[in-house]
Amino acid sequence: MRLEQLTAEQRASFLRAAVLEHFRTMLGLDGAARQRIRTSGLDGALVRRIAGEYKVGWGIPAGGEHPVADILLARRARWPVSLTDRCEFCIKLADEAVRQECTHGQQVSAMTKLMWFLQPEGWTMFDALAADALGIAHGSNIKRARRFYLTLEARDFLGAAQTINGVLAEHGADGLFGERILDKYMMLAARADQGSDVPWIRGLPELPHTLETAGGRQVLVIADAVLANLDAQSVLQPRA
Repeated sequence: MRLEQLTAEQRASFLRAAVLEHFRTMLGLDGAARQRIRTSGLDGALVRRIAGEYKVGWGIPAGGEHPVADILLARRARWPVSLTDRCEFCIKLADEAVRQECTHGQQVSAMTKLMWFLQPEGWTMFDALAADALGIAHGSNIKRARRFYLTLEARDFLGAAQTINGVLAEHGADGLFGERILDKYMMLAARADQGSDVPWIRGLPELPHTLETAGGRQVLVIADAVLANLDAQSVLQPRA
């Protein structure tokens, strides 16, 4: 389902659920991978783990993960500023990986995901589900990625993420990212009419209880604060 097709109730509910889901994933691989990069850097083993978790491992054959890590680390200092320029940067990374024969074809989606772990601020991964929520359902992977980031810029994605990040900072949750909360929000919207078929979406109704018992009560407060500071009815909606 496209974002503009959501009901007012769904927009608020999904945004709150996106905060909780991002918190949950940061307790797992996302948080562990970010911590490992901060302490030890990115290596082939971590590339393999991230690619497997995000279902893009098929495009990186055995042995290819090590040169992929080298490519990302060698180029990260040139990381541009805008979403669209960063998209082009990831396309170039994918091209270089093909030239070095360490991927099967242009793995643009994989590069956007791996770059988030290296440079998460002001960035979000290209994901087919998130693209569906923006109405970008057709075209090659590269064309969809370009349209995805162009649409995010037009809908003030970074402005909304900055608002969320301000709330997170006020609550001492600097380890969470508004950009990924919006990513989860788009994914929820895309599957709004078939949520029961998606395992992590199916488990969302039980997540508040899980967080209570796991000592995550503060994130429930944060989720409410995000809703209080961000207009759920207009976030990422098409501009008039």
